[in-house]
Amino acid sequence: MNCSCPNCQKENSAEEKYCSGCGNSLPVKELEKTEPVVFGYKPKKKRHPILIVIIVVFFWAVFFGGYTLLTPTLDALNPSVDAELEKVAADMNRGCPFQVDEVTMLVNVKALPNKTIQYNYKLNDLTKTEINLDTVKKYVFPNLLKNAKENPEAKPFRDNDVTIRYHYDDKNGEFITEYVVTPEMYK
Repeated sequence: MNCSCPNCQKENSAEEKYCSGCGNSLPVKELEKTEPVVFGYKPKKKRHPILIVIIVVFFWAVFFGGYTLLTPTLDALNPSVDAELEKVAADMNRGCPFQVDEVTMLVNVKALPNKTIQYNYKLNDLTKTEINLDTVKKYVFPNLLKNAKENPEAKPFRDNDVTIRYHYDDKNGEFITEYVVTPEMYK
C-alpha cells in the first residue's frame, strides 16, 4: 500500500516516514481501533497532547501570577538580580515537585547566570515521539510571550531584564523542547 506526499505528490511506500522526493514528513496512517465494551464500561479516551500543553501554559500563568503576588518584587531588593533570582528559585523549589495538572509537573526552578531563570517541567504521560513540536510551539510560545509582556505579576522580571527559560522533558526524562523569552522579546 503506497501513500502520496502531500507536498510533492510523489508515491512512497506506506512504511516510509519521509518523502523520498522532497523529504517532507508523510502522513501517519492509524489503524482502526475498536474499543472493548465490557458490561457497559467504555475506557476513557486520552486527551489530545496539544490540548494538554495549552492547559499547562494557562496553569503555569496562574501559578506564576499567584507566586509573584506572595513574594517581594525584585526591584525592591538589593541590586544583584542574579542573587535575587537564586532566592526566588530556592523559595519555589520548597514546593517542588509541583503537579501543575494531570500531565505536567514543575520539577524545579533554577537561577542561571546573566539574569536568567529556568522552569523545568516534566510531562508525566507523554513521550517525545507523541508530541508534534511545531504545533505545540504554535500554541504555547505565543502564550508564554504574551504572559511575559502583559502579566502584571511579571513586571519585576520585565523591569530587571530577566530572561525566562521553559525546559520540558518527557515522562522518561528525555528533553522535548525549550522556550526562551528574552527581554528584547517582551519589551
